[in-house]
Amino acid sequence: NQAILFPMEKLFESYVAYTLKKYGGSLEINAQDKKYSLVSQKKYENDLNYSVNKFNLKPDIVINSDQIIIDTKWKVISEFSNKFDIKEADVYQMHAYGKRYQEGNSINRAPRLCLLYPKTSSFSEKLYQMRFGEDLLLDVIPFDLLNDPEDETKKLLSTLTLD
Repeated sequence: NQAILFPMEKLFESYVAYTLKKYGGSLEINAQDKKYSLVSQKKYENDLNYSVNKFNLKPDIVINSDQIIIDTKWKVISEFSNKFDIKEADVYQMHAYGKRYQEGNSINRAPRLCLLYPKTSSFSEKLYQMRFGEDLLLDVIPFDLLNDPEDETKKLLSTLTLD
């Protein structure tokens, strides 16, 4: 037997980025943004600029120059379990994105963070918002692949742009 296997996490990420670009209106959508690295290292002992970037950060989707950062996850989570079956590493990753992108933008404004999972019977509604410290917010949102892509994209964007 021969089978064709697709990396579903990449398909989901590409599909969400495509729908955001298609139905996002005038929003600037960047997929696999590589603007920042997690740390900078000195090139030599007296390097005051820490000029060597290490550990590139690559969020799946960045909207409007760092205002919204979305990381897609092709995983089944449950709104009924204690930690919703979200991997702790994914939460740490979002924190790293948020802090670095906040430091990097010109107005030092915290970006809106979103973990986006496919909608399932055990994850059908947005979770209550989470917060890192004072101003860094994390939303965990289902994306309904069976819904009209334009409607689903507009629903996602309206959720993330409300302040």
